[in-house]
Amino acid sequence: MLEQLLKVSPEPGEIRRFAERHLAEQLLLKAPFRSARLARGLAQGGDDPEAWSLYGMALARVGCFQEALKAYRQAWRFAPHHPGHSHNLGHLLDVAMDRPSDGLEYLEAAYAAEPNVPDLASSLAHALARTGQGARALALLTQTHPMSREQAGTLIARWLAAAAPLAAQEPAQSLPQDLPPNEAET
Repeated sequence: MLEQLLKVSPEPGEIRRFAERHLAEQLLLKAPFRSARLARGLAQGGDDPEAWSLYGMALARVGCFQEALKAYRQAWRFAPHHPGHSHNLGHLLDVAMDRPSDGLEYLEAAYAAEPNVPDLASSLAHALARTGQGARALALLTQTHPMSREQAGTLIARWLAAAAPLAAQEPAQSLPQDLPPNEAET
């Protein structure tokens, strides 16, 4: 249905942007390259943090972490108090870029904004553990998740053992030629 809407919608316009955004969201898991192309068109030249975040997610899905970082920074720049944008930026820095210290401030902000969201607490605990703050990570996990101290300790030990950064791994694919890197970065 969204494909048909794109074919008949005038360029540019709200109807077309609506169709592109929702199609990019739907394609994120099954066709991330196409999702990235659509989201890039929505994001570039604009101040729409949701479009920048969607673009970052699609880029991260295809392993383009440096470009995803740029897109997430743009989303955060336009909406610095949005917990989702703070989380995406902090988590990417921690996990994919192997820079947990750099990600901590964003993850702290996301958790502070929404302390009842377990995923935000887990991401913060992950970065805390990776920066040598295991006691804080343990306390956070047992406070926000239904697990014992032993279970939380085991989880933290697994995280630390598996801390090989994704950024050091070769992505399975690279972006097609018609999807040049985004130059916008703060």
